[in-house]
Amino acid sequence: MKRLVDYRLGIAVVFAWIGLWFATGSSQDLGTIAIVLWAAAGVLLVLTWLLRALGGLLALVALTLSFAALFVSSASWQLGDHAPSALNSGLNQEWDFVVEIDGSNCVVDTSSSDGRALVRIRSAENGEIRLTNLNAPAVIYAQLSSCDLGLNLDVSAKLVATSSGSRFAYRLFANSAPTIRSGPSGILSISNSLRNEFRDASARIGGDAAGLLPGLAIGDTSNVESSLDSSMKIVSLSHLTAVSGANCAVVVGLILAVGMVIGLPRALRVFLALGALACFVILVTPEPSVVRASVMAVIALLAISSGRATHGVSILALSVLVILTFDPWLAKDFGFALSVSATVGLLLLVAPLRQFLCKFLPDWLALLIAIPASAQIACGPILTLLNPNLPLYAIPANLLAEPAAPIATILGLVGCLLLPIAHPVGVFLVWIASVPTAWIASIARTLAELPFAQIPWLMGVAGALSLAVLSGLLILSLTFRNRFYSVVAGAIVGFVALAYVGASIGLQFERFANQPQDWTVASCDVGQGDALVIRSAGRFALIDLGPDPKLLKDCLDRLGISKVDLLILSHFDLDHVGGIGGITSRVGEAIVGPTSGQHDESVLSQLEDGGAIVQEAAAGMRGSLGALDWTILWPIERTRGLDPGNTSSVVIEFHPKTDCESGCFSSLFLGDLDAESQLRLLGENTISEFDVVKVAHHGSADQLDELYAQIRAKVAIISVGAGNDYGHPTFQCLQILERTSSNVFRTDESGMILVSRTSQAPLEVWTSN
Repeated sequence: MKRLVDYRLGIAVVFAWIGLWFATGSSQDLGTIAIVLWAAAGVLLVLTWLLRALGGLLALVALTLSFAALFVSSASWQLGDHAPSALNSGLNQEWDFVVEIDGSNCVVDTSSSDGRALVRIRSAENGEIRLTNLNAPAVIYAQLSSCDLGLNLDVSAKLVATSSGSRFAYRLFANSAPTIRSGPSGILSISNSLRNEFRDASARIGGDAAGLLPGLAIGDTSNVESSLDSSMKIVSLSHLTAVSGANCAVVVGLILAVGMVIGLPRALRVFLALGALACFVILVTPEPSVVRASVMAVIALLAISSGRATHGVSILALSVLVILTFDPWLAKDFGFALSVSATVGLLLLVAPLRQFLCKFLPDWLALLIAIPASAQIACGPILTLLNPNLPLYAIPANLLAEPAAPIATILGLVGCLLLPIAHPVGVFLVWIASVPTAWIASIARTLAELPFAQIPWLMGVAGALSLAVLSGLLILSLTFRNRFYSVVAGAIVGFVALAYVGASIGLQFERFANQPQDWTVASCDVGQGDALVIRSAGRFALIDLGPDPKLLKDCLDRLGISKVDLLILSHFDLDHVGGIGGITSRVGEAIVGPTSGQHDESVLSQLEDGGAIVQEAAAGMRGSLGALDWTILWPIERTRGLDPGNTSSVVIEFHPKTDCESGCFSSLFLGDLDAESQLRLLGENTISEFDVVKVAHHGSADQLDELYAQIRAKVAIISVGAGNDYGHPTFQCLQILERTSSNVFRTDESGMILVSRTSQAPLEVWTSN
């Protein structure tokens, strides 16, 4: 009976969580939604008392509604303090802010405005307006030299409001590097010093271990190379750098064990364990997985101190209830959802999987396989929302890496703590910990490079639900006591899996056999819209998303792209951002055109929820992609005097570096720029000749002859849909390109277009049609 109650509590919390997710994404007032939910819960409680025959079911529904009402009420109350009216009066204006770094999701970048941090606005000044004692949450995009929690910064930045349902109220786009006003104090200062010293000690090791060890020990992934990060995601090892239950268990277990050895009373042992846990959370920063694990540990410790027996499912459900009450915005955080799902898998699936595997394997090996398999099965549906591919080598990768992870974690953590007080010992432990760390990195890189490391899967909700159903059938096939039902469920799973994997491998063979693999510029065939990819030295930039998520996903899968390092959204018309659902979790950095309205803000929110660094485009922004340098040429200033849309489309150029060896040619992408803006672009920039140009606005008639005469591109790409209603590409545009002797390639006729160059040979163009 106790287990049934555990599951009822868990079911109520899960459905309340889903309700909170929809509520925070709704345009309706959260306070009104909360009142409705409280009223509905009250009505159901009365019905539960009147209709005793249905009392159990009605009580469960009433409990669910009560939890949902509690979550939504908390979100509504927190939103009330988010956006002061005086600050809202100065939206889209430059302010002088004092902000305090408040979140661990922070990126240091001292060379450009690619840094990002969650902050609290403490004061703001705009002319004669001065606001103090503020506590408004925001995200800042700026040149950041440090991500220390509690660091106070002075910064001048443009103030932009976020869409409703966001955990922060504003975006701050800094126009210059922030200056440090004051450093962290108290325990935050000690924690930041430990983290920095440990990061520096690890950096001296060199190799992959230099960046990965801080991630394993204290969850600091700031120095992990992007290529290693991508490899770990491909083979499902990225969870090792998310501090979670295992790390908390080590800390709590050590304190309890030492206390027991020296004879401390139980209450004192629990008190010391709670204190150590609190210090550990501050050291590793309160990431979602850390919050989940630490709250579970607190509840378990309190149960131990009271001498009560506990069940893992009830502790997890109660933890989620507490966490979402205090931080309802975690309802939409994929990291939190994955942490909870992995814990559910470990609590419910390890035992039956282990029992089944013991029929064929030694018990120790069955357990080693059951643990990662359980977590992978539970997290699989959510992971497909982030990346619609199935990691074929996830279980062997975890089987090989898991034994090394706790060694690296414990030695690294102890070394971190000893560095300030016994530096040589701490350095020695860091060096020892680097050995298992390097082993984990080598596993990730090796398996990620194997053929068919990822098998494409259905994307979106359909993909998540289908994988959940197959996973459920798999579990049932292993646990059914009725042999007939077990065989039927297993046969269904086996047939679908073999058919899908076979088809996916066949498609990948076809891709490798027919299309060139040395391309640099690709134009996806997404119909009437833009989606172009630039590749250099294993890094990818994507310009626009086309109108359809499925068409975009099919193109990226065909090109073998699992992560986009740089996304350029030229503007927010549907034919350029409609494919957002196929890319949100794959983006590292996004540079976007001027926004206008809730739709544009919702696109940015989706990118940020997927972990992307988002910033507004402005002429003069520069960066590199492998062996190519890029520069933003347009818009000439952030939104001032420009209407969001075609006239302010982001224009970006790529040029090869001096040491470029492959794919070394220049390219220019003109978005949907009209003739008047093209004239201004030509006046503001020195436009030279380019090897490849993406023709503006799908080849419309609104083109500037002088611009294309200046570009004189060898290859002109027109991204356009067959039989479109606009008459694109127009006769006028084609005539302009003919006068410049450009070779024109159109996606409506040629399908996918790939442009490549080997050494200094002429450009080569491949088309799928």
